[in-house]
Amino acid sequence: MGRRIIHRFLIAAMAICFVFPAISVAQPSGKRGTDVFGLDPLLYNGRYYSYFPAAGTIGTPYLENSDFVEGTVTVRGVQFAGLSLNYDVYNQQLVLKYKDAIGAVSLIIISDAWLEGFSLGDMVFRVLQTSDTSKRIFRVTGSGPYYIMEYNSKTIALDNQMSARNYRFSNIKTARYLQTEAGLNPFTGNKSYLSLFIAEKQMLIRRYLRENRVRLRKCNDRELLGLINFCNKL
Repeated sequence: MGRRIIHRFLIAAMAICFVFPAISVAQPSGKRGTDVFGLDPLLYNGRYYSYFPAAGTIGTPYLENSDFVEGTVTVRGVQFAGLSLNYDVYNQQLVLKYKDAIGAVSLIIISDAWLEGFSLGDMVFRVLQTSDTSKRIFRVTGSGPYYIMEYNSKTIALDNQMSARNYRFSNIKTARYLQTEAGLNPFTGNKSYLSLFIAEKQMLIRRYLRENRVRLRKCNDRELLGLINFCNKL
């Protein structure tokens, strides 16, 4: 009798193992935004992106255009790579495009509560707490100890050309800062930039600006990178 009970117990146990195979728990890699069970909740926990301008609106709310590009996102110290991203500067939101479980394309906003930084192609961005306790997204140029930080924004208004009734997004508006150990220091042109350095460095930087014909009010990305790289070597 005892052997029959043991035999039946072994058969039942084998059946359970066959129907419900053991699941080995693995740490998520965090590299592609998925773990062994699907989408990583650390990344895919934002609200659905729902800002779509009215038909006929001129321009785009995004940094450059409406095309999503490959980039990375750092959330709570974990970096996710190979993502399809775009930066809505009008609403100050990082938008992630992905395919859900049934293959449909979805757009979500990366939670600004956890977002620490991201990249779009070769552009690098960092989320910083500003003096008024709010968080802002800055584009970063430089590798330290000095960084040039750019805060980009856009506005929208009715287009006043030819009595048009369509809305139009403005061009990018950029506020620049020099980040040091002391914090963010705003500047606009060459003179205000030079004032952020000690006298010994001012002379060398002034010479660099003059010899390379750099005008900070109108300089391009290449000139800005060259300048901050020079300053970091002083």
